Amino acid sequence: MKKNRVLNEITLSQPSITDIKNTKRNLLSLAVISVLNVSNISSLSAAESEIVDKDEAQTIVVTGSRIARQDLEGSAPVTIYEREDINLSGATNVGELLRENTSVAGPVESNQQQFSSGRATITLRGLGAVNTLVLLNGRRFIPSGTDGVVDLNAIPLDIVDRIEILKDGASAVYGTDAVAGVVNIITKQDYEGLMLSAEVGQSGQSDANRNSFSVTYGVNGDKGNLLFNYNRSNFDGYIMNSRDVQRHTDLRPMGGNNLSDPFSTRSTVFVFRGIDGNFQQWDYDAYWVLDESNNHATARGDLRNYLHPWGPNNNCNGPCNDNFSYWDYDMGAADLGSDNLWASGTYDVSDDITAFFEAGYTHRKSLSRSQPYGVTGDFGDELIWSADNIHNPFGEDAFIAHAFVELGAREVNNVTSVTRRMIGGLQGSAGSFDWDLSISKQDVRSDNDIDGVSMSRLQAAAGPTDACLARNDGCVSIDFGGIYNDGTMSQAMLDYIQRPADSTTITDLQVASFNMSGSLFEMPAGDVGVAFGLQSSESSATIDVAAIDEEDDRIFQGIASDTDLYKRKVSEAYGEILIPLLADNPGAYRLDLEAAIRYSDYSDFGSTTNPKIGIKYRPVEDVLVRLTLAEGFRAPNFHELLSGSNGGYGSLTDPCAGTVDLVEYPGCAGVIAEFGSIANPIGAFSNTTGNLNLKPEQSTSNTFGIVYTPEYLEGFSAAIDWYSIEKEDEISTLGLATTLDLAYGIADNRDQYGQLYSDRVVRMSNGTVIEVTRNYENLNKREIEGVDFEFNYKLADTEYGSFDFRLQATKILRYTSMGTSLINGELQNGCTIDGNWVQGAFCPDTVGSWLEGFGSLNEWRVNFGTQWSFSDFTIFHEIKFRDSVEGRSGDGGWWPADHNRKIDSYTQHDLQFVYNAFESAVISFGIENVLDQDPPKVLGSFRNGYDARTYNSLGRYYYLRATVEL
Repeated sequence: MKKNRVLNEITLSQPSITDIKNTKRNLLSLAVISVLNVSNISSLSAAESEIVDKDEAQTIVVTGSRIARQDLEGSAPVTIYEREDINLSGATNVGELLRENTSVAGPVESNQQQFSSGRATITLRGLGAVNTLVLLNGRRFIPSGTDGVVDLNAIPLDIVDRIEILKDGASAVYGTDAVAGVVNIITKQDYEGLMLSAEVGQSGQSDANRNSFSVTYGVNGDKGNLLFNYNRSNFDGYIMNSRDVQRHTDLRPMGGNNLSDPFSTRSTVFVFRGIDGNFQQWDYDAYWVLDESNNHATARGDLRNYLHPWGPNNNCNGPCNDNFSYWDYDMGAADLGSDNLWASGTYDVSDDITAFFEAGYTHRKSLSRSQPYGVTGDFGDELIWSADNIHNPFGEDAFIAHAFVELGAREVNNVTSVTRRMIGGLQGSAGSFDWDLSISKQDVRSDNDIDGVSMSRLQAAAGPTDACLARNDGCVSIDFGGIYNDGTMSQAMLDYIQRPADSTTITDLQVASFNMSGSLFEMPAGDVGVAFGLQSSESSATIDVAAIDEEDDRIFQGIASDTDLYKRKVSEAYGEILIPLLADNPGAYRLDLEAAIRYSDYSDFGSTTNPKIGIKYRPVEDVLVRLTLAEGFRAPNFHELLSGSNGGYGSLTDPCAGTVDLVEYPGCAGVIAEFGSIANPIGAFSNTTGNLNLKPEQSTSNTFGIVYTPEYLEGFSAAIDWYSIEKEDEISTLGLATTLDLAYGIADNRDQYGQLYSDRVVRMSNGTVIEVTRNYENLNKREIEGVDFEFNYKLADTEYGSFDFRLQATKILRYTSMGTSLINGELQNGCTIDGNWVQGAFCPDTVGSWLEGFGSLNEWRVNFGTQWSFSDFTIFHEIKFRDSVEGRSGDGGWWPADHNRKIDSYTQHDLQFVYNAFESAVISFGIENVLDQDPPKVLGSFRNGYDARTYNSLGRYYYLRATVEL
């Protein structure tokens, strides 16, 4: 990318109003921008630079600080994507652009994943989106839900002027969440004229169509400016099995497991009572399905043995009819469309006071489908088709496993999300200080409009017909005897078993802030700069789920509960100082000391104070050595505090199954007495609930870097930055094994402590665990370490054109954490190493690992870009490399015991051709993934078949973009 400079690039700025009335006003706007980190600015042109005094032209804004200064480099590493970089990237939304930054790793969300809600997030350093603060024009952007995560799709890319990524802890400057870093998205402010842009795109498989249209209009005057933008974009999703990497869930031909679900692709699976009078649902030879010569069962003789995809008798060498591949229905990418309106402006109230405002509105619609609803005891939904049901041809009860193909693909997320944002304020000067005052109001409403299949209604419809009719609620006896989609199940049957499963999430954020900055006094090495301010905010969130989920009545789903309206008030004060210690000395061309501190008082858990210190040292003008030490925090979000039970599906081992050591697990005695011998579950729903007793996570961040910009090699810059992050009191849940240990193992206060946790374990009628609920708790510790590299070289123009080269890379050195286990009756932090529990020990390093639901921690992530410009033409080529990783056991993946879990490295080539057709028109044609590389196959991934947190399955993709300015 042409103008992506060194990691600490700083933007030289001017006021948003083009008519610079006087020097004082210019400096005022620059200082206020630094206070807010707001870009009411654009880069100074050479002509404009001449208007300003030399010293004033060197006054700049450093991302991550609120003090205007005279050094182009700060103490913390920052990467900047300017508008030209954004255009060359080929990205169509902010999330897609930021996802490719090499410092991003871990559980990134996008619309190109299974079960996507349409959100896009960023996770710097692999710490999760809740640890990366997102700002819009220097101000906190509202989270899209109770989990505290910002949806980047709510920020239209067309209004963005540049994006600055601070890769350092910044709680002392910005408050909560800025643990891994800060993303500051800066919008266009002083654009003048009319700009029209449009784009179309399509994959090499003639699907995944996308289109967008944008109109921008700006006007500048002597007293201020106005900017308006309307943007509409649309992306059509696609089904997983349209891609080779997701063709089928039976991965045995490739050396993996059969990940198919336990449903027939032809008809209902039946299990009948055995000799002992019990259903034999765990005996794979007891499963039966309609044979190929019959379309409807009239007796048991019409059935054949069902080859259960997880059973030992399934000897298919490849995909077979009894395998139900949910990838035939799951969407590999969700439909995504949005309409965006944006307006901003400034007005000079007087020579020293300027009023400003911003208003944004985003209407986003996304749709993600998955496999049809299914009912089976394998997933804990035990359904009996009664012998007294009018449609039952067997004359005896039958245990049912049925995929409701008749209902079509299940809508997992059919989300309509509306984000509104309004900010207004004043900025001005008072003596030698500059000030600003602003008030903001933001809110988000997301509605997920879907239906669910009701277990209670299914039981009634599958039960005795007389009892069904006696309900007087429209109950219709259901017929499971025919093949799928042959009309056996009437519309009346299907309508009865469904209930609304819609949900609504509402979040609200209001902020009032006052800031001042300026020069305190002068020292021999320069002015001592200070900044200080106050901020008050109030936020709230609520989730309203449907009754079917509150009652735990939806099949294929764990229980869910409302999150009641909850309000949080925060009062904060901060201060910063910049002290120039040395300048123009032998061996010390410049030495600056920076310090910041922030006090935050929360209405729900108390107060916290977080300092930061930074040092910038230039032994000579061409070399900068920088260092930061910072403390940070992350306040528990509303989901972690108040969420009702909700979660996913995972594997576990029941200590009360099989041969039980009652000395080690005394709590199993009652389970055995009630159920007798129990089988281990295939899997269970893993639910989580909120905890009002949570305290903030605490962190310390350190960076150390060297920046080299040699005067003798014009256009070259290099930066190497080491980083380290340590977190304590990390909010998470106990592992399933530890939860079961607490429920049934040796613990202090066995009668009370054990009962508390055993009440969170739900068992089926045969005693098999089907659901485990866990609280969020302050449990873990984590340590992360790595190095960022960035090299840029812009060669001097030649008769053959100009060449730019850019290399960006991140190497993760360490990513470790502690676990929590029940040891000798008490919970301890530590890790099991070589089979032995070591208290206080960190677990083995997970660098170079893949974890289902988390993503890859590639040791190396590298982007290398080359740009050639000649006359009106530009060609940009970027290579993206991601190192190989290995799937770990116990990570949620389903691996064969003896399988080599290496996941190959990945290299992608992207090309873009740009033609300046006329003075005011630009046409771009791009090809993403030129070589049509599939993402590396992950044989243990039952979700996407590959790491969808790091890659996508689009394949080769073509796009055409045109921009015209009038």
